[in-house]
Amino acid sequence: MNIPNISQSALGLYRDCPYAYFLKYKKDCQAIFWNFDMLDTGGYAHDAIDVYYKNNFLTEADSYEDILYYSYNNLKDIWDLTLPNEEFIKAYTSLENHAKWEYNNLQKGWTTAPLTEVDVKMDGIRAIIDYVNLNHNMLVDWKTNKRASLSYNYRMQAEMYRRAYKLKFDKDITHFYFFFLFADEWRTVKFDSKKQKEVSEDVDNLLENIKSSWINNNFPKQPRTERGCDSCLFNFYCKGGK
Repeated sequence: MNIPNISQSALGLYRDCPYAYFLKYKKDCQAIFWNFDMLDTGGYAHDAIDVYYKNNFLTEADSYEDILYYSYNNLKDIWDLTLPNEEFIKAYTSLENHAKWEYNNLQKGWTTAPLTEVDVKMDGIRAIIDYVNLNHNMLVDWKTNKRASLSYNYRMQAEMYRRAYKLKFDKDITHFYFFFLFADEWRTVKFDSKKQKEVSEDVDNLLENIKSSWINNNFPKQPRTERGCDSCLFNFYCKGGK
């Protein structure tokens, strides 16, 4: 029985409710989104940063304003010009905050270009890591939340990406960084902390439970929280578990 590679989002969905995981990954049901602005904003922000790296602006820039100039002119060619102006502003703000940070890295002598959108599919794990600096064993994930905070799901993501990095590059990392683009703030996950060690144990248990569910074809309707069905993106298919 082929179990699909497990991503951090799959892990989080199973934790929320095994049946929701079943609907998405075994029945191939599509999530029902009622607020597309949330998805669009994240997509635009990642577009802004991806184009910055893909066009090698890292080595051409004499200042972070140069980074903005090069990137924004390129983005105008690939973006849908019918987008609301506020979406351009959000994406541009995310690029500005990121450009300032990366330009500071250049001043520190970080001359090696990082890897971006690193896709790892190994040993049953799937991860797409936003930013990898191999010289510093540094992993960064970009977030577009307005408030910078480390949720439990983010901690699980950091643990999954730590494992993916080890599988692909055979190197260990001690810290994982989230860069909240619109807040222009950082949050750091320390893997040697007591809380993160507990998260690692939870990830082990969840991975084993997912494998067991696939083998036994047992995905109970068991939302993690009392009101979990209200916010579930697959509520449409099971009518709140009924």
